[in-house]
Amino acid sequence: MSTDKSYTKIPNEIIEAAIRSNLSMLEWTALMYVIRKTYGWGKESDTISVRKMAADTGHDLRAMQRVVAKLAEKNVLIVKSRGPRKTNSIQINSPEKVKDLREKSKAGELLCPCGCGAHLVLVAGDKN
Repeated sequence: MSTDKSYTKIPNEIIEAAIRSNLSMLEWTALMYVIRKTYGWGKESDTISVRKMAADTGHDLRAMQRVVAKLAEKNVLIVKSRGPRKTNSIQINSPEKVKDLREKSKAGELLCPCGCGAHLVLVAGDKN
């Protein structure tokens, strides 16, 4: 392995969860793109345009929109809508994020990842 800094450190729990998720090739492409744009720059999340993601990966915009929504549905990504026609904040889901999601759900701040503005309620794994 090269000792220069042109690589991305990915937490093992993220790799293991992705392996267990049975992802399609397009889902892997989107996941790797998000990992590069987040962990590759030392960030947990970033404002990522799905349009730019599609252009950078050479995939159709609608296909990329569907795959990002599917990854959010599979709990691989956390997509935070910033409102209609605004770029979403996207991050990799990890076990420590569940507490934050639970708190946002209780406060009515958990929004649908498709950007429609619908409020979601987290019930899976909720102990209260």
